[in-house]
Amino acid sequence: MLPQPNVFQKRAVLYGNSKFLKDITHNLTGSLNHCQMNIGLAIKSIRKKLSITQYELAEKCELSQTSLSQIETGVKRPSQRTIYKVCNVLDIPESIIYIVAMQEADVPPSKKGVYELVYPSIKSLALQMVSSEHLVLVGA
Repeated sequence: MLPQPNVFQKRAVLYGNSKFLKDITHNLTGSLNHCQMNIGLAIKSIRKKLSITQYELAEKCELSQTSLSQIETGVKRPSQRTIYKVCNVLDIPESIIYIVAMQEADVPPSKKGVYELVYPSIKSLALQMVSSEHLVLVGA
Protein backbone atom coordinates (compact mmCIF):
# COMPACT_ATOMS: atom_id res chain seq x y z
CA MET A 1 0.00 0.00 0.00
CA LEU A 2 1.33 3.43 -0.92
CA PRO A 3 1.68 6.06 1.82
CA GLN A 4 -0.96 8.80 1.78
CA PRO A 5 0.32 12.31 1.00
CA ASN A 6 0.16 14.72 3.91
CA VAL A 7 -1.66 18.07 3.82
CA PHE A 8 1.46 19.99 2.79
CA GLN A 9 2.15 17.61 -0.09
CA LYS A 10 -1.46 17.92 -1.25
CA ARG A 11 -1.20 21.71 -1.15
CA ALA A 12 2.04 21.61 -3.14
CA VAL A 13 0.29 19.61 -5.86
CA LEU A 14 -2.82 21.76 -5.61
CA TYR A 15 -0.99 25.09 -5.87
CA GLY A 16 2.11 24.09 -7.81
CA ASN A 17 0.89 25.81 -10.96
CA SER A 18 -0.45 29.05 -9.42
CA LYS A 19 2.59 31.18 -10.37
CA PHE A 20 2.41 29.73 -13.86
CA LEU A 21 -1.30 30.64 -14.07
CA LYS A 22 -0.72 34.18 -12.79
CA ASP A 23 2.12 34.68 -15.30
CA ILE A 24 -0.12 33.56 -18.16
CA THR A 25 -2.93 35.87 -17.04
CA HIS A 26 -0.49 38.78 -16.85
CA ASN A 27 0.91 37.96 -20.30
CA LEU A 28 -2.56 37.78 -21.85
CA THR A 29 -3.81 41.03 -20.36
CA GLY A 30 -0.53 42.97 -20.30
CA SER A 31 -1.25 44.14 -16.74
CA LEU A 32 -3.59 43.18 -13.94
CA ASN A 33 -3.99 46.84 -12.93
CA HIS A 34 -5.89 48.05 -15.99
CA CYS A 35 -8.36 45.19 -16.27
CA GLN A 36 -12.10 45.30 -15.78
CA MET A 37 -12.05 41.80 -14.30
CA ASN A 38 -15.20 40.67 -12.57
CA ILE A 39 -13.60 39.80 -9.22
CA GLY A 40 -16.96 39.56 -7.48
CA LEU A 41 -18.31 36.98 -9.90
CA ALA A 42 -15.08 34.99 -9.53
CA ILE A 43 -15.43 35.02 -5.73
CA LYS A 44 -19.05 33.91 -6.04
CA SER A 45 -18.17 31.09 -8.45
CA ILE A 46 -15.41 29.76 -6.22
CA ARG A 47 -17.54 30.14 -3.08
CA LYS A 48 -20.36 28.18 -4.67
CA LYS A 49 -17.98 25.51 -5.99
CA LEU A 50 -16.83 25.02 -2.38
CA SER A 51 -20.46 24.95 -1.16
CA ILE A 52 -19.89 27.84 1.23
CA THR A 53 -22.77 30.22 1.88
CA GLN A 54 -22.39 33.94 1.43
CA TYR A 55 -23.06 34.38 5.14
CA GLU A 56 -20.30 31.91 6.11
CA LEU A 57 -17.71 33.51 3.85
CA ALA A 58 -18.62 37.03 4.95
CA GLU A 59 -18.40 36.07 8.62
CA LYS A 60 -15.00 34.36 8.21
CA CYS A 61 -13.68 37.36 6.25
CA GLU A 62 -15.04 39.80 8.86
CA LEU A 63 -17.28 41.46 6.26
CA SER A 64 -20.98 42.11 6.39
CA GLN A 65 -23.08 39.84 4.22
CA THR A 66 -24.32 42.99 2.47
CA SER A 67 -20.76 43.99 1.55
CA LEU A 68 -19.98 40.53 0.19
CA SER A 69 -23.25 40.55 -1.76
CA GLN A 70 -22.36 43.93 -3.27
CA ILE A 71 -18.92 42.63 -4.22
CA GLU A 72 -20.33 39.47 -5.78
CA THR A 73 -22.92 41.40 -7.82
CA GLY A 74 -20.42 44.01 -8.99
CA VAL A 75 -22.00 46.92 -7.13
CA LYS A 76 -18.81 47.33 -5.10
CA ARG A 77 -15.21 46.55 -6.08
CA PRO A 78 -13.23 44.70 -3.38
CA SER A 79 -10.08 46.26 -1.99
CA GLN A 80 -6.81 44.37 -2.27
CA ARG A 81 -7.10 43.70 1.47
CA THR A 82 -10.55 42.14 1.01
CA ILE A 83 -9.31 39.96 -1.85
CA TYR A 84 -6.45 38.84 0.38
CA LYS A 85 -8.88 37.99 3.21
CA VAL A 86 -11.18 36.04 0.91
CA CYS A 87 -8.26 34.07 -0.54
CA ASN A 88 -6.93 33.40 2.93
CA VAL A 89 -10.28 32.11 4.16
CA LEU A 90 -10.80 29.99 1.03
CA ASP A 91 -7.15 28.89 1.23
CA ILE A 92 -6.47 29.65 -2.42
CA PRO A 93 -3.79 31.77 -4.09
CA GLU A 94 -4.92 35.19 -5.36
CA SER A 95 -3.97 34.16 -8.88
CA ILE A 96 -6.97 31.80 -8.97
CA ILE A 97 -9.34 34.72 -8.34
CA TYR A 98 -7.73 36.79 -11.09
CA ILE A 99 -7.79 33.94 -13.60
CA VAL A 100 -11.45 33.12 -12.96
CA ALA A 101 -12.29 36.86 -13.07
CA MET A 102 -10.62 37.52 -16.41
CA GLN A 103 -12.95 38.59 -19.21
CA GLU A 104 -12.44 38.90 -22.94
CA ALA A 105 -12.70 42.69 -22.61
CA ASP A 106 -9.52 42.60 -20.50
CA VAL A 107 -7.46 41.23 -23.39
CA PRO A 108 -5.84 43.60 -25.90
CA PRO A 109 -6.97 43.01 -29.50
CA SER A 110 -3.49 41.81 -30.46
CA LYS A 111 -3.78 38.92 -27.97
CA LYS A 112 -7.41 37.87 -28.58
CA GLY A 113 -6.39 34.88 -30.70
CA VAL A 114 -4.12 33.52 -27.97
CA TYR A 115 -6.79 34.24 -25.36
CA GLU A 116 -9.44 32.30 -27.27
CA LEU A 117 -7.04 29.42 -27.75
CA VAL A 118 -5.68 29.01 -24.21
CA TYR A 119 -8.00 30.75 -21.75
CA PRO A 120 -10.68 28.05 -21.53
CA SER A 121 -8.01 25.50 -20.54
CA ILE A 122 -6.35 27.89 -18.08
CA LYS A 123 -9.66 28.70 -16.40
CA SER A 124 -10.53 25.01 -16.21
CA LEU A 125 -7.15 24.25 -14.61
CA ALA A 126 -7.63 27.07 -12.10
CA LEU A 127 -11.08 25.79 -11.14
CA GLN A 128 -9.75 22.24 -10.82
CA MET A 129 -7.39 23.57 -8.16
CA VAL A 130 -10.55 24.41 -6.20
CA SER A 131 -12.03 20.95 -5.95
CA SER A 132 -13.57 18.50 -3.55
CA GLU A 133 -10.05 17.59 -2.43
CA HIS A 134 -9.57 21.24 -1.57
CA LEU A 135 -12.62 21.08 0.71
CA VAL A 136 -10.79 18.56 2.89
CA LEU A 137 -7.83 20.94 3.18
CA VAL A 138 -9.99 23.95 4.05
CA GLY A 139 -11.90 21.92 6.59
CA ALA A 140 -15.30 22.53 5.07
